[in-house]
Amino acid sequence: MPFRLPTAVLRFPRRYPLSWLVLLIPLSLTLYYNFGYLNQLAKYQITPAPSLSKEDPTTGNVQNTSTSSSAGDVLLVTALFPLVSSKYDLNSIKNLLQKIETEIYFFTTPEFEPTVRSYRGRLPITVDSTLSGPFDIPILENRVESYQDMQKKDRERSKHPPEVYAARNAKPYLLAEGLRRSEANGNSPKYVFWIDAESIEAKHAYKDWPSVHRLNSVWEEGRREGGARLEDMFFMPTWEMPHPSMSLWNEGMGPISSDFVDGSFFGGMPKAALWWERYFYAYHDFYLDQLRSFVGKDTSLMNSLVLLHPERIITVWHNDPKSPSRVDSIRNPAMKDLVLGDCGNTRRYFQFFLASESEQDAQRGRWDGAWNWRFWELERWFRRRESCRVTRVLPMEWLLRRPFGDMWRSPEASIRVS
Repeated sequence: MPFRLPTAVLRFPRRYPLSWLVLLIPLSLTLYYNFGYLNQLAKYQITPAPSLSKEDPTTGNVQNTSTSSSAGDVLLVTALFPLVSSKYDLNSIKNLLQKIETEIYFFTTPEFEPTVRSYRGRLPITVDSTLSGPFDIPILENRVESYQDMQKKDRERSKHPPEVYAARNAKPYLLAEGLRRSEANGNSPKYVFWIDAESIEAKHAYKDWPSVHRLNSVWEEGRREGGARLEDMFFMPTWEMPHPSMSLWNEGMGPISSDFVDGSFFGGMPKAALWWERYFYAYHDFYLDQLRSFVGKDTSLMNSLVLLHPERIITVWHNDPKSPSRVDSIRNPAMKDLVLGDCGNTRRYFQFFLASESEQDAQRGRWDGAWNWRFWELERWFRRRESCRVTRVLPMEWLLRRPFGDMWRSPEASIRVS
């Protein structure tokens, strides 16, 4: 007589459908552990990232694979004005202050200065508490009324007080002013960068970041590919290409609201940082005073400036479909975050890109051994694992000719900034 399960047992899952979870969850975790996305056993499937390290053209030495100090060569500038918004993340700020050993110039309020100093500890920092808010900077101190009027054009005006616009648009000034004040104190950094205080990758292995040896290599590659002088090049990450229709854009059409460049990190050599300050505020005033445009989002203004002077911009684009480092097996657009392998939050790929070779290896180890709970995406379970790869630096003028065509030339700029 064939074996049959009791009727009560067969009816049980129908009466209590959630009981399936008792079976499915352990089964899913078992499959996930053995075949899943980011597990330790997958280290036997990981394809080592191709090495793109080259001889450092600035020093003539091979790029150092050990953590070496960039003290004095690189300056990071950032700011936090807590009164602007109550939504700042203290844990994210700790990722910058407690782990990155590069010199930092930090603008903040007198009330928040003790917190910044306690987070930083003995690591190098200059805390500047001479400003109580972004409207205290000379370029914006007379703009309160203009920004209040501009707020009426914001579709999310209830979430964005004028101080938020000012905090966004203060970045180029604070970058340049942090450089000026640092130089007045006897420092002479070779590179200076703005970084949003909350933008550092949560679980990172970066200390000597950005690596001066890596920066030297990136700048020389940018000069070789784009032709600009080293001291004139300005770096910012790219997120996505602008729509092909933007090939017809001109400065009279106003700032470009598009998810094009990333405004959380930008900079270069001192000359370029000072140029960006003059350039940014020249068009800020032009759009605000003459065209009455909305300039409350810094990246929209940055997008426009990049189209006007792409010859001075170098960038990195994680999603570059023509990258020589691209993983050929990733063809599903929904998995574009894996086109360079397992690289964590791809919005923060520029941090990996500018790290030293040894710290890139350490960060790969973190990503290769991490969990990701998107176990419902079955395609990720069975794919061949790939460690994060280093892509190339791109001259922006050359890059923009992909969506715009080879005959595209940057529109004429009526404002000249040297």
